[in-house]
Amino acid sequence: MKRILYTLAYLITAATMQAQTVKERIEVVTDKDLYLSGEQMAVKLYTTDETGKTISFSRVAYVELNGDDENNLRLKVEMNQGQGQAVVKLPYTLATGTYRLTAYTRWMRNEGEKVFFNKQIGIFNSIRHHPESDQAILTDLQENMSPALAVDKVNVTARTERQTYSTRQDVTLHIDGLAADAQATVSVVRIDGLNTYGQTNISLPEKMRAPEPCLPEEKGMIVEGVFTPHNDTDGIPVNPNLTVQGNQINFYAGKTDAQGRLIFNTPILKGMTETVTAVQQGGHITLASPFVATTPSKLHPLTVSNASKQALTERSIALQATEHYYGSVPIRTEEIVGYLTGLEPDKRYDLDKYRRFATFEETFMEFMPGISTKGSKGNRHIVVFDALNEVSDSKRNTLILLDGVAVMDHELILAYNPHMVKYVETYLSDFTFGNQVYNGILFLKTPNLKLSGFDLPRTSVICEYEGVHPQAEMYLPSAAEDTPTHMPDLRHTLYWNANVTAKDSQLTFRTSDMCGTYIVKIDGRRKNGERLLGYASFVIK
Repeated sequence: MKRILYTLAYLITAATMQAQTVKERIEVVTDKDLYLSGEQMAVKLYTTDETGKTISFSRVAYVELNGDDENNLRLKVEMNQGQGQAVVKLPYTLATGTYRLTAYTRWMRNEGEKVFFNKQIGIFNSIRHHPESDQAILTDLQENMSPALAVDKVNVTARTERQTYSTRQDVTLHIDGLAADAQATVSVVRIDGLNTYGQTNISLPEKMRAPEPCLPEEKGMIVEGVFTPHNDTDGIPVNPNLTVQGNQINFYAGKTDAQGRLIFNTPILKGMTETVTAVQQGGHITLASPFVATTPSKLHPLTVSNASKQALTERSIALQATEHYYGSVPIRTEEIVGYLTGLEPDKRYDLDKYRRFATFEETFMEFMPGISTKGSKGNRHIVVFDALNEVSDSKRNTLILLDGVAVMDHELILAYNPHMVKYVETYLSDFTFGNQVYNGILFLKTPNLKLSGFDLPRTSVICEYEGVHPQAEMYLPSAAEDTPTHMPDLRHTLYWNANVTAKDSQLTFRTSDMCGTYIVKIDGRRKNGERLLGYASFVIK
């Protein structure tokens, strides 16, 4: 019988000299510096070394937008080849104020918050005003207003074919000067007086979170768990595991690191994922938050000019109208690609084609010769084996999955109603998950993959775990797409592209119904760390 070694190689590579000497840094580019609550925020992330040279190391970055304990947004971003991007809708609940945008990787936590990326972002809540939470200062003074459109060190040429356009007209943007190894973002945003706002000194706390030994996420995600014993006699967790509910085998064995933390090494989990933690006996496991940036003690005020009131009103109406007519931008859901994705079962039984028995013990006995039950009632375990080439061995250790969820107590499966199950699949290979070895897998699937009628034991905990932010796109109609004339097009951001290269010397986008002056900003990086900047502007009348 073949043997599948399911080991996590990056636990070994994490201890290599290369990983120990890497000093990782991260930079973030956003499409704007001031947003309304409810608008979309686009971010592009780059990982570099200390000198600014692009490196590909961590697979996950953590981004926090913190105002105070009540006003924050946190997301995980998948990194590929040193780059990552996300488009996220800012909650309508975010209060008006100045926020700190922080970004870091798990590996950067070893050096402490002093190396985290930090940037200020302004947010204005135009839907409601709560004097006790919103912190806004409208002033006639233009002093201390920070320009978000600095044009120093321009080394990329950007131009539009015309300086004036009408509404809903195609714009062609020409770009020159991007090096062959450059990666850049292009944003096109209206200048409305809100591109500048008063900068608040949100200083980092004197006592920041101390460095803590953390393994890098070079190949996938590291999910931390907290083990809670149920009584004084419960010791260390026995066979801790994390599974993802669904149609695939996503089983991840827990391991205790050098600091005594329980960690699960998983592939990249995407979007909201229903996970289940389990131990074989005693206690239960809950999942810990990976976000560690210190939150400001209070929400700092946002200072904007009185002259910006009209712009705020226009953007607020545009935001509400777009939401009304077009709704929220759909989020693309992606299936998790696990380490065993694509593995075909050795045997698959469709129970609708067989007589239904009262118990699974009878079901296995009557028409599944490769599955047997060992032990006395109350302490039985199920084993799968190759019925043609070997005799069932009571010492075999079979992993039991129900809708992808590990069931450590096999008596629960034997007591489960077979009428609830559609398919039974067997995998006959030997599997090694971390330090846990299983001689085969028995996978039971209900029609809706929702654990129909099955009650998990106290040692299992269901948790909605948020993985990396799923791919989402801004509402940006293409040049070839005609917006119906009866539908408003009130986009404030006309264009956002986070993957521009030297090949993209010509880009095309469409103007909206919002007249005014628009700024084009090109912000890029070369592999050697050189920053590339370019600007252009045009008017919509």
